[in-house]
Amino acid sequence: MCRYILIKGEDMEMRNKYWFVLLTFILGFVACTEDRLGDQADLQDGLNLLLSVPQSTVVSPMTKAGQEDTKIVSDLNILIYNSGETNALPIKSYYYTTSEEMKGLSASNTSANPVTFNFPLSNGSYSVRVVANAGSEMSGMTCGEVDTKTFGYKNDGSIYMVMSGSDDVTVANGRGGASISLERIYAMITVQVQKNLATDIDITPTQVELIHVPATGCLTGTNAIGTNCLLKDGTGGFLKSDLAADHATAVPFYMYENMQPEGKCSLVDESGKKLSEATSPALGYDKTPASFSKPISQKEIIATDQVSSYIEVTANYSRDKAPLGTIKYRFFLGKNATTNFEVQRNHHYKITLMLGGQGGKDEVSWRVDADMEYEISTSDIYIGYLDKSTGTVTVTTKDGNLLNSLRLENDNSNGITLSGPYGTGNTRTFIATAQHTNLMQDAYKTGSFKITANFKNGTTNSKTVKVSQVSRLVDPIAIYKRAANVEPVDVKVKEYTRGDLDYHILKSDGPWSLKIEKGDWFTLSSGTRNISGEGQVLESTESGDVRFTYTPNSPNPVNDYDSNGSYADSDKARYGVVLIKYHNNNCEHRIYLRQGYHPTTMSGSYVAWSMFNCIGNGSYDRRTGELPTQTGYFYQAGNNTRYHPYSPGFGQSYGESWWSWNNVSDWTTNQNTPCPPGYKLPTSGDYSGIAENNSLLQGFVHDEDPVAGWTRGNDGKISFNNEDEGIHCNPAKGTLIVDRNSGKSLFFSYGKGVLTSHSQSYLEQKSPTDINLDEIGVGLRRAGNGQLVYQLGTGSADRYGAIYLTSTKSSNGDAVTSLDLWYDMTSPEKNGKVLYNPSGSKDAGFVRCVRDGSSGSGGSGGDIGGDAEGKPGGKYIFSSVSSFERKINVIAVKNGYPANILGFFKVDQENRSITQILSDSRPGNPPVTIDSDITDVLLQESDTKEECFCTVSELYGSGDKIFK
Repeated sequence: MCRYILIKGEDMEMRNKYWFVLLTFILGFVACTEDRLGDQADLQDGLNLLLSVPQSTVVSPMTKAGQEDTKIVSDLNILIYNSGETNALPIKSYYYTTSEEMKGLSASNTSANPVTFNFPLSNGSYSVRVVANAGSEMSGMTCGEVDTKTFGYKNDGSIYMVMSGSDDVTVANGRGGASISLERIYAMITVQVQKNLATDIDITPTQVELIHVPATGCLTGTNAIGTNCLLKDGTGGFLKSDLAADHATAVPFYMYENMQPEGKCSLVDESGKKLSEATSPALGYDKTPASFSKPISQKEIIATDQVSSYIEVTANYSRDKAPLGTIKYRFFLGKNATTNFEVQRNHHYKITLMLGGQGGKDEVSWRVDADMEYEISTSDIYIGYLDKSTGTVTVTTKDGNLLNSLRLENDNSNGITLSGPYGTGNTRTFIATAQHTNLMQDAYKTGSFKITANFKNGTTNSKTVKVSQVSRLVDPIAIYKRAANVEPVDVKVKEYTRGDLDYHILKSDGPWSLKIEKGDWFTLSSGTRNISGEGQVLESTESGDVRFTYTPNSPNPVNDYDSNGSYADSDKARYGVVLIKYHNNNCEHRIYLRQGYHPTTMSGSYVAWSMFNCIGNGSYDRRTGELPTQTGYFYQAGNNTRYHPYSPGFGQSYGESWWSWNNVSDWTTNQNTPCPPGYKLPTSGDYSGIAENNSLLQGFVHDEDPVAGWTRGNDGKISFNNEDEGIHCNPAKGTLIVDRNSGKSLFFSYGKGVLTSHSQSYLEQKSPTDINLDEIGVGLRRAGNGQLVYQLGTGSADRYGAIYLTSTKSSNGDAVTSLDLWYDMTSPEKNGKVLYNPSGSKDAGFVRCVRDGSSGSGGSGGDIGGDAEGKPGGKYIFSSVSSFERKINVIAVKNGYPANILGFFKVDQENRSITQILSDSRPGNPPVTIDSDITDVLLQESDTKEECFCTVSELYGSGDKIFK
């Protein structure tokens, strides 16, 4: 067994009470008590300073000086400033370089035997700064410059063994003073090895290295790589030393402070409480820096961390006196062996490496690398959350010629398979494959596999490897913008962890990258790196937050909203797809981009869909929202009265204002609907067409709405903002329908209803379908009483989802069909697909409209819509599907009566134009002209050029009436 044990992290700080008659300097790596200093009767007028230096040991981290060198104080700066004047030079300064000037200040001067300095000062308030071993005079520096001063390395590679202290003091009645503790700005590390090995094993340490040291140390404040200082040498700087027998005689390492944040460790109980060292069976297991998302043991991933300091011990490994190779042990520094990564100034870190049995060569969790004959090495990996996601398990050996075979003891674990081996030589591989999508967004699925190597000399060696399928990512799945919006977006890919009360920025364990799969109209940036254009890749070589900036290069040249409030040509939006790889580039997530809210056609249906849900109330208020994330209101088929999207809340009835359904035949003929002029209800076939011929994703979509509409508190509960109509909901949860070939997408929100029932969470079920977090996304009000709830059948589990109503009459009585949209979290064999279900219930749902006059894949695509009073609807839409000559129906309406006027036209879909070839020659037929906006087909009088809404009887006589 091999263990790193952090024996001590001694606090070298000195904390003494302030005596406003004394200024005492205390130096040392050992703690002291708060003693009263000196006798006030011996004090002189002015400012009195007593200096003491207890025993201390300091050496350069780049040399092999002895511990005795730390007893020396080579120079001393004492700087006195007027209080509050940070940009002013000192009013008095003293720089001492000789023992006589410093009055023999040395390690023999303890707090009980201080050295006294006296400085004449007038009554007033002062700021005092004291710096030892700076190497030069500091009288030309302001108080602010001293406080922000940093030190690097000397020409010989050693650090500046600087100590500092400060205080604000007051001189009154001719006397004043203070007690100041001087702190070293660096830490000391010593390493000891203890061995209790098996009789046939011999391990001989050859060197110890301190890796990841700061390039500078700050005089005051906190010093940390990646925050206010760089990594020495820029690539993972390290310092070497011989390994001594014990701490007392060890050559110490010295490094500037490196205060990294609290990390992670799997040594916790189910409630998240850390296990004590006394009860821990494997102290130090998988101690993981904060830059990683979870406690991990993968050595190659851990190696990507460039900010946490660690010790590495290299040793020769022998069995029966025959050398087998080398072995390396690594241990992250800190105050404990589990989660602390602070290398704090003025502290001595004593690391003891205890080697027992076989010397820990198989303990991957201890960051042990073995490069030996008749041994194999491997490491755990991640794979993506989607079904069929794959990853490569690599197995290496020092000499592949000695290897006879590799075999899997098991090839299927927790829905993950492992196949192989593949390859020859020193490196062999196995392929891990996920059999299903990880349905949950708050828990990883882990499979465990045992790999056994058979060597030609008859020996065997086995290793166990873990393959973890990551949790599903849902925020964001898309980012939408108006056509003219070119503002940059700070994209934060987020992950939900079981037990948390909110989503957090995803931390990649190992390198991550961005790739532009589709779109050449935007730029992605991270740090100082930028990419633009399809196929371009931006790589991050380190672990850390998956966060980047997305910026359109220019406005979409086709505006999506004109001054008259009518939408421009369909399908003029720009689309983009960004592929994100994370966790050592093993896992994938895609974000879909859109610039422009133009009406959109999708594969499987030729109707042009509006981007927005209806929000109007009654016949004279037929409106939609103005942004995709703005939730719609609920409607009952047959009328256009609206019902609130989230109030009353989950599970509550609507009250007396809830209406029963009107005659649904109004909606089947597109009368009395909430759709605005120029739009109509989609048919059931329109919905099923786009659902069956595209990919359906579930998650959060963001747009530019400045009003979020909802917030989550520290307790995880959702509250709603006070805003007009209650429709703002940025980001919104729902179904994104995506054409993966083009990147084109449509978003259907689940609304702002908040699910507060969690009977299916991991706290209640062994196979949970709920993450135990209140969340928006309940989009249905029940027919009987308007209760806000979404279930797949009476008595089934509460879940997220929504229904969208159609104009198609249901076969189940007096109702119209609707499209249910939800995420299946109960059927792994369905691979986590977002599902839809044509329904004939009378529940209230959302309404999304399509352009009038367009023809769909199913249903009565050519229906004509007027308002409730039968007034003409205005311009009507004609959409074509290819280039050809055909006879088309040009629609005219008067007093609500639709009719077909016949004419011959050439339709050019590619250039989006329609040309009349031959009009009907019967008397009274006015010529038909095509507006420059080809989606609007107008019937005009030849003389006035005004729009004509006329019946066939007015044109041809009563015998020629044709009603649609």
